[in-house]
Amino acid sequence: MKEKKLLSSQSVKAKYELYSKIVDGVKFINKSGIDLQPKKNHIGFLTGHVFLEHESLDEPIFVVVDTSQNYSSRFEFKVFAKSVLENPCFRFESDGHCHYNDLDDVPLPERKIPTPHFHRYHESGKEIAFKTEPLKKTEEENILLGDKDFAFAHFCHAGKIQPRIGQSYPSILDQDLFGSLDTVYDPLEGVKFPCTQI
Repeated sequence: MKEKKLLSSQSVKAKYELYSKIVDGVKFINKSGIDLQPKKNHIGFLTGHVFLEHESLDEPIFVVVDTSQNYSSRFEFKVFAKSVLENPCFRFESDGHCHYNDLDDVPLPERKIPTPHFHRYHESGKEIAFKTEPLKKTEEENILLGDKDFAFAHFCHAGKIQPRIGQSYPSILDQDLFGSLDTVYDPLEGVKFPCTQI
């Protein structure tokens, strides 16, 4: 784990200008929905992805959505640009452990960042966590955690991801939580109940 972090740090430092253009530049999303399927390497989670178009770069960039099947308020949104980094370039975590920002210029009491929070890389190559203004307010934080689609729109806003003109942010389609919606199944089909008369 330590070795992977070190490689991420070195990769970001070496390509920080490109990294910044990817994360801070406007990216466009062209789908109306993100279909989620069972995540093969993580039982109990669903995953889906959508490709993005950068305003000025011809880099393959995509967003991954991971969501828990058991806890509706546990989900992650991640932007990947594999030409810069194997790990996410930018991400949102709704739940999990606090992150410790190991930066000398940040006062100690401000280094601990509880979830929900965002992650990005500092120019030093260190991964840092931060909260947007709405995530600093309990009522607004609760609204975002209660609605994945609304939280995804907030993630897109923070990550400079925009829908094309005339479109809206995509919905997260996790109907697989309840099985296929195309088939109607009656679990009591064929069961005979005794008639009761009043």
